[in-house]
Amino acid sequence: MIIAIVNTKAGVGKQLSVFLGLAAKWRGFSARISDLDRQGSCFSWAREATDREKGFPFAVISATATDIERLRFPEGVISIMDTPPGSPREIQSALDVADFIIIPTSPKP
Repeated sequence: MIIAIVNTKAGVGKQLSVFLGLAAKWRGFSARISDLDRQGSCFSWAREATDREKGFPFAVISATATDIERLRFPEGVISIMDTPPGSPREIQSALDVADFIIIPTSPKP
């Protein structure tokens, strides 16, 4: 299963991606996050956690839009893609391969 987290606002996808990865692991699934954001926040968080010997219980890889077509999405692994804000190319590449798309929104109308 491939899930794309998409939003044009910055600072939305990384937390949700990590929470989804943790939820998948707690439910007994394998998970992986592909951090497509150039800032690489998810990837940095994972590296910092590993440096503190408290690593994430799933893989986090750094990738770009051109990598998406070459990435392997293994069966039985919940693959979560954190897309960068305001980057149509990366967002479209993720949408093209995603089984599910999550668009976080504000609770306000």
